[in-house]
Amino acid sequence: MSEYKPEHRAQILEFFPDAPFKNDIWNWQYETNPGALACGFSPIVKLDDQGVSGFNGVMPVSIKYGQDVVEGLWSCDFYVAARVRGKGLGKEIKQELLKRAPVILSFGVSPTAAIVLEKMGWSKSPEVWSFRRIITASSFKDRAIQCLQSMMKLAFRIPLDLSLNLTFQSELPNACEVNALWQEAAPTYRKIVCRTYDYLNWRYQKHPLASYEFLVARDESGKLQGMLVLREHEGVVRVVDYIGCSDRPSMLKSMMKAAVLRYDGARLWLAVTSDPALKRVFLSEGFFLTRSTPKLYVHSPRGLGGVKDIGELGWFVMGGDSDGEFLSAARDNWLDVKGGITSSHRGS
Repeated sequence: MSEYKPEHRAQILEFFPDAPFKNDIWNWQYETNPGALACGFSPIVKLDDQGVSGFNGVMPVSIKYGQDVVEGLWSCDFYVAARVRGKGLGKEIKQELLKRAPVILSFGVSPTAAIVLEKMGWSKSPEVWSFRRIITASSFKDRAIQCLQSMMKLAFRIPLDLSLNLTFQSELPNACEVNALWQEAAPTYRKIVCRTYDYLNWRYQKHPLASYEFLVARDESGKLQGMLVLREHEGVVRVVDYIGCSDRPSMLKSMMKAAVLRYDGARLWLAVTSDPALKRVFLSEGFFLTRSTPKLYVHSPRGLGGVKDIGELGWFVMGGDSDGEFLSAARDNWLDVKGGITSSHRGS
């Protein structure tokens, strides 16, 4: 393996012709995230006589794993050049990746890559669900699904928390409030990427192409209790992230109810989560489980209590944890910029 150098970037970008915006988000994704600023950008690069033959991008993150906070990695943008495929280079790159951190995550894994990861000892989490809510029906199937959605709303009723003050903001609350919320919430999770202000600020406010909205919940005293991160594009609304204590169904129900009213012109809602409380809330709002679910794979020899967690149970992930979300956000807005289109929600 070779040390990454800036001159490798152009060749690596050629591996992703379907992502013409990749150059626009490269520095943000790889070089200015909090983890990279702390320890540097050190992807896995393989060279041959024709240049870069293989690449595996990495994004360092702090992870609460059991009672510990460890420095881990998101694995993303894995590619092996066609000229060297079938020679074991992909496995060699992944073996090198395993040396880089005690916990390594990969979310949205393709079926082909999943086979490789499982053979190399990665564990697949079974606790990730994907949801949709169809507002505008365009087929008989859609109308049938809408009937199912109505049944779900009746079957999964959750009371509202009417004491909350809910506001929509284009910016995060201040750093002290967000960090205090994270410190309160962290002990309620077993395994989660640390959602500090620095992380959230980079992830959502500094994305060079995307625009996110924050639904902020405060109690009667004004104390920050939770946040939902939302993104809308051309009538499709995504529930991207949640920051707050786990298992707060009444608060989450109130927040989702407000979000649905906010984006009353939406035609489709999408969400991905591993959180049981959010799962119940989505069902209560008429979302339905889809067959297609992004796969979360984890490699960690650590285990909890000295016992390796074969199933990697207990992870909290949302769509915002996946590089697929910020690539989708980049694609949507890059096309808008190139096409001279401005996208905005139609809510009040």
